[in-house]
Amino acid sequence: MSRPSHASRRAFRRGISLASCAFLLTVALSAADFGSETDQGRRQALLIGNSAYQKNALPNPVNDAKDFGAMLKEAGFETMVRTDLDLRGMEMAIREFSAGLGQGDTILVFYAGHGVESGGINYLIPVDNAGLESEADLKYKAYAASRILDEAAAKKAGLVMLILDACRDNPFPSRSGAGSRGLTVMAGPPQLESLILYSTAPGTTAADGFGRG
Repeated sequence: MSRPSHASRRAFRRGISLASCAFLLTVALSAADFGSETDQGRRQALLIGNSAYQKNALPNPVNDAKDFGAMLKEAGFETMVRTDLDLRGMEMAIREFSAGLGQGDTILVFYAGHGVESGGINYLIPVDNAGLESEADLKYKAYAASRILDEAAAKKAGLVMLILDACRDNPFPSRSGAGSRGLTVMAGPPQLESLILYSTAPGTTAADGFGRG
């Protein structure tokens, strides 16, 4: 039996990615429909895809954010898609998104890119990661995922779905063995109804594939 070509392997992995987005869309719509039974807010989605890292670039996150965003828009969500953000860009995008949220809104936030856990906190890594050399830098040079949930809680959201496709390879450019353990299980504020999904099991990492193919 002949081995599949490189292009075929790329298309296969991209197909898996699109299938994952379709599955997440099904989950999102089911959760949104559940939330709409008690809340009359809007359906709003923020999608961030970070691919163009200064070190350890990734081929798929931008594609995934755009593709999943298109699916959500067709399904009735108001969508905001942002790609290849540095730390300031991530902070501004989430602040802009939060400013438009209202009480009772159904919210979906999707992040694809590098991510790592440190001290029980999940950090999302911006593309300006060349100076991120150790876990001590995370507090100042990365974005804590819990801040997204805190913003939603402050706006008294009806339901928040946080999807973290962020269990990639080593986010520390200068350390070959650091930061490869993935994310940890996290919970939202007690007053917030939330659903948090991960791309792989806690403490493990996931391959990124080869792009659209």
